[in-house]
Amino acid sequence: MENAYVNLLRPGYIGKMRVPNRLVFAPIGSANNTKDGHVSQATLDYYEALAAGGTGLLVLEATYIDNVASKGEEGQLSAADNSCTPGLARLASLIHNHYGVKAAVQLCHIGQQLGLAKELPSWGPTSMDITYTGSPITIHGMTEEEIAATIQNFAAAAFRVKKAGFDAVEIHAAGGHLLQMFLSPEFNKRDDAWGGSLENRARIVVEIIKAVKAACGKDFPVLVRFPCDELIEDDEHFHYQDGIEYVRMFEAAGADAIDMNAGNLNTGIPTMFDPVATHAEYAAKYKEAGIRIPIIIAGSLVTPAVAEEVLAKGQADFAGVARPLLADPDWIVKIKAGIPEQIRPCIRCSMGCVGTLEDFNVARGIICSVNPYCNRTSVRKVKPLVSKKRVAVVGGGPAGMEAACMAAERGHDVELFEKRELGGTMIEASFDPEIKGDIKRLITYYKNRVAAAGIKVIKEEATAEKLLAGNYDAIVIATGAEARKSKVPGVDLPNVYQDIEVCRGKQSELRQTVVVVGGGVVAAEIAISEAMKGKEVIISTRRGEQMGPYEVAKDDSSPNWVRIMELLGKLGIDVQLCQTLVGIEEDGIIVHSAWTDEDEKVEADSVVLCTGYAANRRLYDELDGKFEELYLIGDAVKPREIGDAVVEGWVVGNQL
Repeated sequence: MENAYVNLLRPGYIGKMRVPNRLVFAPIGSANNTKDGHVSQATLDYYEALAAGGTGLLVLEATYIDNVASKGEEGQLSAADNSCTPGLARLASLIHNHYGVKAAVQLCHIGQQLGLAKELPSWGPTSMDITYTGSPITIHGMTEEEIAATIQNFAAAAFRVKKAGFDAVEIHAAGGHLLQMFLSPEFNKRDDAWGGSLENRARIVVEIIKAVKAACGKDFPVLVRFPCDELIEDDEHFHYQDGIEYVRMFEAAGADAIDMNAGNLNTGIPTMFDPVATHAEYAAKYKEAGIRIPIIIAGSLVTPAVAEEVLAKGQADFAGVARPLLADPDWIVKIKAGIPEQIRPCIRCSMGCVGTLEDFNVARGIICSVNPYCNRTSVRKVKPLVSKKRVAVVGGGPAGMEAACMAAERGHDVELFEKRELGGTMIEASFDPEIKGDIKRLITYYKNRVAAAGIKVIKEEATAEKLLAGNYDAIVIATGAEARKSKVPGVDLPNVYQDIEVCRGKQSELRQTVVVVGGGVVAAEIAISEAMKGKEVIISTRRGEQMGPYEVAKDDSSPNWVRIMELLGKLGIDVQLCQTLVGIEEDGIIVHSAWTDEDEKVEADSVVLCTGYAANRRLYDELDGKFEELYLIGDAVKPREIGDAVVEGWVVGNQL
């Protein structure tokens, strides 16, 4: 029987390098390395797991090329001097222990400093002052001598990478870093040989490609990470028509492949609000323009089916995947085994992967909300079963299902109580398929896993009496959280809805003008969903005293938050700040404004209250002291994120 993923599994070539399949791990920082950029044991463990999954080509994270100004964050990998080479050699050898898997190192100069702005200078093509997330940054315009030295530093770093045993290098000309700054009119205001025309703006990348080829040999593959379009419609940014001309120059200079993403620092990471295969149509334009070297396209190729479709259409030659391989590095292994439904899906939340880097949290290293093993394979080992137990898990949300699956997969006899259907509040979290459809894939994954593990699902409410009479050896309580109900006058009027009610299907009852009370992520998502239906939507929130409207949904990851801000503006949602709800009426709400110190009326036909959640631990409290093994996990402990629920479920399921 022919595998459904024939294009994904087909070998390909980048230059003379044979890649065993068309799946490429796109570079993403791990924050795993030592302070001086050397490979650590955590680095080895992280890439070991990725290589074991059978991905054809691993492109390692952004690696700085000198000790002057190219480093961008603590925990970043270095190829800046010969002291780095032994660790890189060990890493290359470990990856090559997996037959056929190829590995490249991405070489990067950070340019504008974000994480180390107080320690290292920010370099760019032109001197200027910028502001990033409220912090002022002064960019030093590089001299001719500094440009020449940087080109040679790229070449020297590439030579070290080759000598360490890697198969290729990638030049990082994306991400808003130094080389993209030269390519972009936003930052490149030069009027010499390094600025002005497209040819001059591309010159530094062209010269780096040539220098790397001269240092490493013409047959050593050089990839270029390149944004196909900066995704901002003005003359201060370049678009795909210019990008095609850039790539023609890179191709002529000797580049062997283009690893394509899109955007810049503020627009580059697709979110759960975006369609899948976000940038594939751009890649197709480059192919149609006659670009001959292979194109790797990245950007929300969230499942093997999506990646396969892009390749089958001929939009790109290789599928670049980063976050979904953090969620499950075993794509190729599971596809070949005929079990793609068991691939743990990325939900594009960016809470663990991007969140790690934006916090510059080198102490933690990169993580994934849905995969407890991500970057933790050396410390999260599945324990062998000592004695088989009868286990009851109460609650079919992410914490409960993860605990039940872990316990059953280890050999316990598990019964899972869920009075509704499996998914828990993930069902409500996926209330609008257009903007939250990723969550549905995670629900499907867990349903498949529960079935494969042979877990008995009991579709009724678990009571203390039933559990006490059930002859269980261990009880796991994962009963989640409940919406807090406001106590303001008018809360019981028929035009008032709790957010959880709206997400359970009462959206259809909301009328033309809707006021959403609350400034968190859920409030913003409901507001966006209603505005996309053509309704007039107002957000009323207590937030805003420090950062104005930028405080709305600030508890989300930065990529999702940026997209939320864009949608709030694009959809014309009226965000009213520094307001405290004091009453509700049939035609709107009464708020107290911190700005005017007066009560005000906000008129609306329907009111949606997003007033937060409180842990539901009633059943746990009833059973406390009555079972030797009684566990409380997930939102029943404290309302948090999916990632917290998954980890706690894994820990308890592995401990039983």
